[in-house]
Amino acid sequence: MIHFITATYSEAKALISFYKLKKLIFIKEFQVFYNSNLHISLTISGIGKVLSASAVVFTFYLFEKKKNDSWINLGIAGHENKEIGEIFLVKKIIDSGNNKSWFPSFIFNMEIKKESCKTFDKPNYNYSSILYDMELSGFYEVATRFSSNELIHSFKIISDNKHQKKIEKDDTCFLVEKNIKVINDFYIKILDILHNNNEINKYNPYNILNDK
Repeated sequence: MIHFITATYSEAKALISFYKLKKLIFIKEFQVFYNSNLHISLTISGIGKVLSASAVVFTFYLFEKKKNDSWINLGIAGHENKEIGEIFLVKKIIDSGNNKSWFPSFIFNMEIKKESCKTFDKPNYNYSSILYDMELSGFYEVATRFSSNELIHSFKIISDNKHQKKIEKDDTCFLVEKNIKVINDFYIKILDILHNNNEINKYNPYNILNDK
């Protein structure tokens, strides 16, 4: 299974449409979407690293506590001078609160630019030469408890820089939609790895009801 985690619906909307994900309406704690045929789930966490970490834990238990699934964080980020709409894979994650760092492992080649990303507790407009967000360190630290780092990745799409600091929800959706081919190519690569390692199974998230 490949689990996408986004902070907002505007970041998730293009993925929901492209992959024809259906909302699991019996879930109240988070908005969760699913397509069993494509082996994809998507959970909308809310903004901030604590909520992002919580969404990973919730998704892990909802989908039968399966180790070595793939986890992908998709979200917008700021940067000093990168062009609005440009997409990056994150090669280093830094938590601004405790200075912890993580280094995702890339086991196949794709022509996607890579950048470091620092996660802040509050919106940050002191732009520098690395990406800024508010979720990634929480997502990544928890996801590493459930899978190996070559299966845990993050896409960041530039939403603001020192010249443009405001973006509307519809613009966020458009930026993700614009990069959907890049994201899908990556999804296909990850799916191949899971297939080759016999890590693909169809889950029944409704099983969570049996535990209540």
